[in-house]
Amino acid sequence: MRYNALLLWLSLLLSTQAAAQQQAITLDDCLAAAMKNHPLAGQNEIYAQTDNLQQRNIDNGKLPQLNVNGQAT
Repeated sequence: MRYNALLLWLSLLLSTQAAAQQQAITLDDCLAAAMKNHPLAGQNEIYAQTDNLQQRNIDNGKLPQLNVNGQAT
């Protein structure tokens, strides 16, 4: 009985190791998954919009300005 249990355990162990070795994961796959699942990955669009607004503000600051001051008594 112990021999059968040992044989069953050994066969299960070897079958799980063989199944795990069939799928190869490359470094590129890992990097792509990390970029996709990173908590800040969804904020890239927000950063791009912020950058565009800041650039527009800088460009608008370089335009000529007209100030009108007056006083009446």
